[in-house]
Amino acid sequence: MILRKIIFTIICLFLIFDPLFSTKIEIRGKQMFVNDKPFIIRGFCYSPIPVGFTHTYEWEFDEPSYNTDFPLMKAMGANTVRTYDPLKYKKVLDEAYKNGLYVIMQVRIDWDEDYGTNIALKNEILYGSSSRRGLQEIVTTLRDHPALLMWCLGHEVNFNVNLDAGGTQVWDGTTITRLQGWYTFLNEMAGKIHEWEGPYWHPVTS
Repeated sequence: MILRKIIFTIICLFLIFDPLFSTKIEIRGKQMFVNDKPFIIRGFCYSPIPVGFTHTYEWEFDEPSYNTDFPLMKAMGANTVRTYDPLKYKKVLDEAYKNGLYVIMQVRIDWDEDYGTNIALKNEILYGSSSRRGLQEIVTTLRDHPALLMWCLGHEVNFNVNLDAGGTQVWDGTTITRLQGWYTFLNEMAGKIHEWEGPYWHPVTS
């Protein structure tokens, strides 16, 4: 009897403190479900940049900004925030979760490389290098946080095509080949993410 109570207590503590059990994300047909309830994304692309700074500003270290903005987003009825780069620390995710906000975690990846033949670059993106965090490290670091909704790989890929002298998009052979290489690699990355996350995988978008 005592052993049964101990086992029950351990299971309860595991369920409480293991974030893998905090948020269940599923895609059923064309509908997303969060914790078995239909979920419609209502949110913001978020990257606050103070005057005098550029897009490289690391806003996740600017606690006053997001501590002010997240409650405002919640009050507006938002439920999701999409980043432009993967977060380095979970503190922002904690604050988002406190305000009922889920996070679409973007990983910025250049599309206009030859992913069909550049195996070294693909391995660097997947597994990292001395100057670059690999996708595997990013995923395994953040995958268990209950605020994580999905992964987003790349940014505005189809807008970044070759332009002629007048600024018109040119869908030439080079552009098409690069896009084909990108989407093939995108599918490979999604498969790797699901492999690294195991049965509690999150959706992958781009």
